Amino acid sequence: MKTLDSKTLIKLNHGAGLPLAVRIVLPAPEAPSAASLEIETAEIVISELFRLLPKKRLVGITRWQEKKVIIKLFYQKLHWSRHLQREVNGLRNATNAAIPVPAMLASGILEDGRGGYLITEFLEGGYNLD
Repeated sequence: MKTLDSKTLIKLNHGAGLPLAVRIVLPAPEAPSAASLEIETAEIVISELFRLLPKKRLVGITRWQEKKVIIKLFYQKLHWSRHLQREVNGLRNATNAAIPVPAMLASGILEDGRGGYLITEFLEGGYNLD
C-alpha cells in the first residue's frame, strides 16, 4: 500500500482502490513541554470510503486510538484550510447549541502541509442526510 500525499490525493477519482494511507501531523498536547515540541506524525489507513469529491475532499473510515472513526481529508489547492476551518467551526457551533453531532477527536494538517484532516467519532447506526 502506497502512502498518498496531497498531490496524489488531488488525482484520486471514484475508482480509487482501498485501503488508502496518508501521513498526518499529530495534534500537539494541550500543555506542551520542551520534550513534546517535536512534530510527531502518524500514518492513517483509510479502510472504507464514504465520499470522494475529486480534487477537494475525501471522507472515510479509519482507526484512531483503537476506535473506529470518521476521517475527513481536505486537500483542494488554495482552499483546503478554509474548508477545514468551516467544518471545525460548524461542529463547535452545533455542539454549543446542544445539537447532537459526532464528537471532534482531532484536527490538523497532512504531513506535506498542503492539506488538512478532521477526525470525528463514528456513530454506529448513524445515517447520511444526503
